[in-house]
Amino acid sequence: MEYKTHKIARVEQGSPAERSDLTKKHELLSVNGKRIGDAIDYAYETAGEKVRFAFRGPEGEVIETEAGNYDAFNFGIEYEDILMDAPRACRNECIFCFIDQLPKGMRAPLYFKDDDWRLSTLMGNYTTLTNISSQDMKRIKKYRVSPLYISVHSTDRDIRRCIMGSKAGNIMQQLRRLASIGAHFHVQIVVVPGINDGEALKRTLEDLYMLCPYSESVAVVPVGLTKHREGLYPIRRLNRKEVEEIIELVHVWQRRSLIDQGKPWVFAADEMYLSYGRELPEYEDYEDFPQLENGVGMWRKLEREFCLALLDLPEIKKCRKISLCTGTMINKKMNGLLKKLTNETGVEATAYPVVNKFFGEGVTVSGLVVGKDMTEQLKRKDLGNELLIPRSMLKSGETVFLDGMSVAEAERMLGIKIRPVEVDGEALMRAALGEVEGGNDEATCSHTGKA
Repeated sequence: MEYKTHKIARVEQGSPAERSDLTKKHELLSVNGKRIGDAIDYAYETAGEKVRFAFRGPEGEVIETEAGNYDAFNFGIEYEDILMDAPRACRNECIFCFIDQLPKGMRAPLYFKDDDWRLSTLMGNYTTLTNISSQDMKRIKKYRVSPLYISVHSTDRDIRRCIMGSKAGNIMQQLRRLASIGAHFHVQIVVVPGINDGEALKRTLEDLYMLCPYSESVAVVPVGLTKHREGLYPIRRLNRKEVEEIIELVHVWQRRSLIDQGKPWVFAADEMYLSYGRELPEYEDYEDFPQLENGVGMWRKLEREFCLALLDLPEIKKCRKISLCTGTMINKKMNGLLKKLTNETGVEATAYPVVNKFFGEGVTVSGLVVGKDMTEQLKRKDLGNELLIPRSMLKSGETVFLDGMSVAEAERMLGIKIRPVEVDGEALMRAALGEVEGGNDEATCSHTGKA
């Protein structure tokens, strides 16, 4: 591994780093006298009771500082690259790869396919393990890396190769190796009808269950297809009968796991229930929500957070009308939730569904709604004082939709303030009330009502 310096992107105000006179002009040289190859090295070296940092300034001067474990963990520095290294590119040829289904003309970074076990443990990105080396396994063991998030899709080698291409190796062998060194992992299975469903899915779940408790959870997710599949492997969406069979299989394994382990273990994505009008499991059925990034339990979690926050409201009424942009899948449920807000606070809140023309109408999730579709479909709606959008609609760390439209541009087109909101029930409720950090940004009405 190449060892290099690491440039600082931001120093948090009032942090130990700022008190050490560090700025964006400095770069990390070493931790505990050791050069840092990537964020895994950094996390390991900063986990001790005493941590020694060495930085180089713009004139070549070296600043050395020491921190205790808590201060080192909260040192207050963001580096230019979160991985502190170049991410590894995916070398698979997955027949359902979403990036292959993107339209042409988008920004180059959107077409990069990462497949990096380090991003898996650091950020919850799913990795396939097809590019993991024996040296990587040694590092995972040495640094006690856990958990990992792994795309399995099928434990049958031939089926997995059909889905992912010739680079797909013996996944069960790799998972057993991880278990043998004490590494835990979460698994996703993207179901492609006619390939890894039915008996193949049953065998995959049986194989993965044998690796418990290292196999901590499994998400069964429907294949996602856009309209941009010209020249790609012919795939269709799951139909109602297939979804029903998958949900029933998941429930069978949940009942078994509850008896054996006291937890559900395997989950079907919310999309499977909502696409065909099935009632979602209850909040408690998702245990500690281990598969949120796969859209598993996301609605029940948001709903619970929203309702609990509503119980804590003061007895006050608001003079305010707001709107919320959603995908088509969750819109009906969201309007039901917003009705509770209206009943309790007087805030008039409406969720408007946006049909996804950009990716295709079969794409129904809110996080893939783009600026052009939103502005064209909402421009004649009475949006009130403010339009709320899930922050997941925007590129990470930016105020730009996936189609390149900026939030500012969308505001000009709609003539309304747009507020991105974290996918969190309390954050949604507070934003709907017009609250900002440090207080309210809206006047209250003279009458009060029960919260």
